[in-house]
Amino acid sequence: MAEDTEKQFIEKIKKSKLFALQLDQSTDIQNNSILLTYVRYIDRDESDMKEDIFSVPELPTHTTSSEVFKVLNGFIEERSLEWKNCVGVCTDGAACPTGRNSGFVTKIKDIAGNNLLSTHCYIHRQNLAFKKLAHELNEFLSQSVKITNYIKTVL
Repeated sequence: MAEDTEKQFIEKIKKSKLFALQLDQSTDIQNNSILLTYVRYIDRDESDMKEDIFSVPELPTHTTSSEVFKVLNGFIEERSLEWKNCVGVCTDGAACPTGRNSGFVTKIKDIAGNNLLSTHCYIHRQNLAFKKLAHELNEFLSQSVKITNYIKTVL
């Protein structure tokens, strides 16, 4: 069943022609490094934009951009997807994925072409900006988030 579901999922991406990826390196509960990859594409059957988990492979302990690219490239090639159809990549902005000369995004641009749009994750940008705020504003926003979360749990 899982193989059939994945096959249908990959066929929808192929049918869409173009897709975009969002990547984030994380660790699981056993402290293994993993690469969370999401894909955004147009589901032609439903005429709707979709976003799904694309892959969650384990990464070597000391992850380099070459290793990240190798893992994701293997996943894409095994499923007969083409990098030239990748129009966007969103990462957390770490040096490994975005390095100018040898980063993950640069490796994709070498294959997909320079029309690939690469962006820095919006949530990570907010987090970085939040850390730089004045203490009073930071405290105010923290309390606002707590209040909002409480209201959401009550409703």
